[in-house]
Amino acid sequence: MTDSSRMAAALTEAARTLHGPRSLAETLDTIVQTAVMTLPAFDHAGVSIIHRDGRLETVAGTDPLVWELDSLQYEFDEGPCLDSLREDPMVLVENAAQEHRWANYIPKALTSGLRAQMALRLYIQDETLGGLNLYSTRADRVDPESRELAELFATHAAIALGRARHEDRLNQAIGIIMERYQPPTTRVPAPDQSGSQSTAAQCPLEGSIGHRLPAGRRAGPVITTLELDVLGEGR
Repeated sequence: MTDSSRMAAALTEAARTLHGPRSLAETLDTIVQTAVMTLPAFDHAGVSIIHRDGRLETVAGTDPLVWELDSLQYEFDEGPCLDSLREDPMVLVENAAQEHRWANYIPKALTSGLRAQMALRLYIQDETLGGLNLYSTRADRVDPESRELAELFATHAAIALGRARHEDRLNQAIGIIMERYQPPTTRVPAPDQSGSQSTAAQCPLEGSIGHRLPAGRRAGPVITTLELDVLGEGR
């Protein structure tokens, strides 16, 4: 099998794994676990996300070393992870012991065993979702095939993450709306002398959003732009 064939097969298998139906938390864990299985040049992987206030947070990692190296970059406000989110969407470090960028981060990372690193921005169109951070403690070099495969993998990871995040926020919005617009509990009065209930008792949704909709359109609460904006989808 040629290098191109191996890369295509690895990427196809990774895509099948990433794009399966999963929750947001499951998707994040799948991304990092699939990364180290698909990209043999790296033995540690993590995903960082950007909060609306600009704060970075590691939300998934294969092992504690990921959190340790990510935290160093956040603490010093420098490193491949941050540069990939601010400048070049792909930042590569080889022979970390000879790296002169990031004067604060690299010496600390070396003591933790870092030898090579690759940081890739996860984005969809113009929206940055976060970053995929790949670390190697086994090799100093990253071969060209692994670089290309990592960039293609990051594209699939961003699509999977974007979909899972959208569905997660949609479910949150639905939960908020359903809680807010729960129809009031009504007491069913005893039948009158004719054996029928009062008119009020026959309209248990009086005052609810479903009752206020025009006839024939009482399908349930509607998710408004405002609701989604509160959850970050209305941007």
